[in-house]
Amino acid sequence: MAESDNSNCLKGYSYAEPEIQQFVKDFSKLILEDALIPQTDPNTKVLNFKQPLDLQKFLDLEINEEPIPREKLLELGKKVIDGSIVPGHPHFFNTMYTAIDPYSLFGAWLTEALNCNVHTYEVSPVMVTLENYIFKKISSVIGYPDGEGIFCPVTLKTGSRPTRILSLLISKSKCAPIMFMATCGTTVLGSYDDLEAVADICQRHNVWMHADGAWGGGVMLSDKLKYLTKGIERSDSVAWNIHKMGGAGIQCSVFVVKEKGFLEKCNAYRAEYLFQPDKIYDSSYDIGDRTIQCGRKNDVLKLWLMWKGRGDKAMAARIEKAFENAAYLTEKLKLTEGFRLVLPEFQCTNISFWYIPPRLRGQNETAEWWKEVGKVAPAIKARMMLKGSIMISYQPLSSKGLVNFFRVIVGNPVCERSDMDFIVDEIIRLAEDV
Repeated sequence: MAESDNSNCLKGYSYAEPEIQQFVKDFSKLILEDALIPQTDPNTKVLNFKQPLDLQKFLDLEINEEPIPREKLLELGKKVIDGSIVPGHPHFFNTMYTAIDPYSLFGAWLTEALNCNVHTYEVSPVMVTLENYIFKKISSVIGYPDGEGIFCPVTLKTGSRPTRILSLLISKSKCAPIMFMATCGTTVLGSYDDLEAVADICQRHNVWMHADGAWGGGVMLSDKLKYLTKGIERSDSVAWNIHKMGGAGIQCSVFVVKEKGFLEKCNAYRAEYLFQPDKIYDSSYDIGDRTIQCGRKNDVLKLWLMWKGRGDKAMAARIEKAFENAAYLTEKLKLTEGFRLVLPEFQCTNISFWYIPPRLRGQNETAEWWKEVGKVAPAIKARMMLKGSIMISYQPLSSKGLVNFFRVIVGNPVCERSDMDFIVDEIIRLAEDV
């Protein structure tokens, strides 16, 4: 039979081919030298901002019928790096994640190389074994004697109302409440609910208690800080995004329940093409029915390798350092003219504040004055983006009648007090004539 016209298109799929091996080496070198090593240098930019249409042209998005050479793929990889934000930069304080821990990155690379689908032991024996172990470990951190869990998409964050009001609402509700969600570290202000008080209410009214520790749950790892989640062991379930405060690669979100077997009770479909009861091994190790998603990507390896490589002590030290830096920044802001804290003190590493430029100082704080203050943060943020020196988010909090303010998220373990000083100094520099 004559060779197919498509034969040349089907080359380059085997990693045994010398050309592919060289491509892997070249791409790995690019990642290390252009993406990883420079990101912790404070003298580099956090971003090279481009407007959306300019970025589209820069990336050369069009896919054509014929392939491009591998050299061009490497060039595109460099463009992707150049056009991306650098969350591992010591001056990136914009959102609730930072650089991926090196050991977690190794786990993520190995995850992609192995390409496992985590649902049955027969196709993913190592990952199933790791998941079963890691949820025993996480359950012990929470205080669940016999809990279980799953890795799942990022969880919704919100804050609850004061417990006294919620207790009253439950008492007067005409419908039976399904769940009470307490928050461990709210997204904007970093507030922790009183979990003991919430647990008392839920126990009194026989309501499921869920603790949303997506952001602030990492304090459970620290003996110094876990008082913030005192009572979490009384909850029925916990959500925790370990890619945030913990430093694992995105995404690494866990949902943990106190009752072993509860997830399968809720979600099991027992698809016959996957979950045969007469396999060569104990079929209870097939964990796909813990979620309606069934098959899913392996998120455990990057967490297990990171935790294994760091140990409990270093996992705690990372978080404690972030709290120490946040406390230093808080005091620095209090002592620096022009800065005003949104709260007198902060429970977490979210530090929120206004910058009042000289033209607005010493005036009556009328509604019009506050309107002008609300324009300051967006103006400074625009200058940040164009200069690329630092990234800090801003937002209003309309529910509390607060105009735009800056919100710094402290979490990068490479940050020092000098980086906290840089936040204050750079805002003052960027705010000239604002």
